[in-house]
Amino acid sequence: MVFKYNLKVECGISNHHKSSTPDACFFFADNLIVIDHNYDDVYIMSLHDGQTTTTQWLDDTEKKLLGLKASAAKKFKVDRVQPVMHSPSEAGFVTEKSREQYMKDVEKCLKLIKDGESYELCLTTQMRKKIGQIDYLGLYLKLREKNPAPYAAWLNFS
Repeated sequence: MVFKYNLKVECGISNHHKSSTPDACFFFADNLIVIDHNYDDVYIMSLHDGQTTTTQWLDDTEKKLLGLKASAAKKFKVDRVQPVMHSPSEAGFVTEKSREQYMKDVEKCLKLIKDGESYELCLTTQMRKKIGQIDYLGLYLKLREKNPAPYAAWLNFS
C-alpha cells in the first residue's frame, strides 16, 4: 500500500509534483517486537491465521530477548563508542546535491510559497557514506542514547 501527500492529482489538478518514489510505504509485518520506551515494556507479537497453533517464533524470540536483557544493557553502558571522525570533511560524506543546487532549490521553494502552492516546505537533502563492517544494532542503540525519540524503531530486514 502506498500513500502520497499530493492527492490533489487524484482530484484532477494539473500543477503537481512528480516523484519517482512514494512519500510513504506500508508493509505487513507478521512477526514483530514492540518496545514501549515510556513504560519499559517489550511486546512480542505474531499474527497468523486461526489454523496455525505453532508458536516457535514467539518462543525463540522470547528466549533470545531474555538472554540479551542483562548482557546488552551491561555492554552498552561499559563500551563507550567514540566517533571515528571529528569533522564532516574527514568523515567522507557525499551530498546528493551541490551547495549551488541546494541554494537554487531554496529559491524555488520560496517562489512556490509566494505563489501559494504551500505555506511551508521542508527542503532536505541526503548525505551518504560508504562503510565497512558495522554493528547496526549497536549504532541504533547509540543513536537512541544520544537522541531518545519515543517512536523510533529498529527494523532488521536481513
